[in-house]
Order: sequence, then structure tokens, then C-alpha cells
Amino acid sequence: MKYRVWWWRQVNRMRKIEFKEVEGVEEAKKVLKQLTLRDLENKDVVANGGGLEVFKDRDWEEYYDELGRDIWEIIEEEEVSL
Repeated sequence: MKYRVWWWRQVNRMRKIEFKEVEGVEEAKKVLKQLTLRDLENKDVVANGGGLEVFKDRDWEEYYDELGRDIWEIIEEEEVSL
């Protein structure tokens, strides 16, 4: 399967979106945490968001695991259980 992280940020009135292909869920979690920290350190970022997509049936769609959780729910549950 092919996976990619998507991330958008807004600096002032300019919005930018970027995509990064990843090997799977574990790498996606690391990348999303890094992007989050980077934007928190940048005072010019006024909004952001992101997620994980998987390539299915010739199109990209949002990733959900076998329990129906998106990548942020997976990250949150892991952090709560620490």
C-alpha cells in the first residue's frame, strides 16, 4: 500500500499544503508530530491541520485502521496509555 501525510498551514493570509509519502502508520505518526512541533515554534502560523491518506482504487483517501480510527485518534490513544 502507498501512504502519504498531508499537512496544511496558514501564515497570515497565505495557505500552503504539502504531501510527504511515508512507509506506513509508524512513520506517519513521527512526521505528523514533527510538523506539529515545527508549527508550534513558528509564531507566524495561525492555523494548521493534517492527516494520513492511503492510495486505494486509483485515488487517495483518508486512512482509518481496522477499528475505524484516523491517525490522530491512534496517536491520542497511544499517548494516553503512556
